[in-house]
Amino acid sequence: MRSEPDPRSLPGVAPSLEGLLAHETEGRDDVIDPRFFAALDGRAVTERTWPGWEGPPNLFPMIYSDASLLSATWTLPVDEAAALLPPTERLTPMRLTPGRAALVVFAFDYRRGGLGAYRELGVAVPVLLDARRTPPLWPALRDRLKPGSHPRLGMYAVALPVDRPRACEAGIRLYGLPKLVGEAEFALNADGGRGAMTHDGRRMGDLSVRLAANAPRAKRLDLAFRTLSVLDGRIVRTRYAVVAEGYRGRDGWADFTPGEHPGFAPFHGLALSERPIEVRRVPRLNWIIEEPEDAGPA
Repeated sequence: MRSEPDPRSLPGVAPSLEGLLAHETEGRDDVIDPRFFAALDGRAVTERTWPGWEGPPNLFPMIYSDASLLSATWTLPVDEAAALLPPTERLTPMRLTPGRAALVVFAFDYRRGGLGAYRELGVAVPVLLDARRTPPLWPALRDRLKPGSHPRLGMYAVALPVDRPRACEAGIRLYGLPKLVGEAEFALNADGGRGAMTHDGRRMGDLSVRLAANAPRAKRLDLAFRTLSVLDGRIVRTRYAVVAEGYRGRDGWADFTPGEHPGFAPFHGLALSERPIEVRRVPRLNWIIEEPEDAGPA
């Protein structure tokens, strides 16, 4: 029997920025484009909860109205990426070339949103769900041209510590994510920034990003993506719509240093590309998270 949270329809809740964040007291909105959240009009709102949950309601669509992001993507051998995934044939690494997959390291600073304010440091592998139905390299090309358009492409989080208990519990119970509560650092500057996490005094990981001098600092980015995770032996697929302002591209550098914490032990010794194939410095970010959906047994 599954222990996933029960969804409950809430017809009296307004599917708006104000309605969905009515229970959140931290931070204030930094809306990049009002039309982005206006697309919520007329949507059904559901709440997901579970026995013992005493926090604010977990409402979907879940929105974040003020956040920042740093990230970098490296290539690595396909077999190394596959070794980071759970034991299921339904999830396989997305291939960028016949022998190389990708590893994404990211740091978020969420200042206002549907799970309150928190920070996280994550490591993820872009994966394909049921890859036998799809030519190996097509999803990577399609996602580059139109992000979020391939229904079987998603990000699988291998590590995802956060610094608030609420975000930790919700991530585990809603998605089966590898969450634990640590101490986070996050800082942006004009050229890049840094995100790091420790747990019980042990360093988990450290990400630093630096843009090239010619990289634009405030370009609008319209993004979309999906995540794939495993909860109680089932695949969970979740869609994100994103509007952001910042930089996404190849004009920059990044360093990722996994620490001594056992949760980041799998990232030691990976044959990562010498330079990242993409870096992101995004001071402003809004997103809409759709309700998690069951994609069948793992």
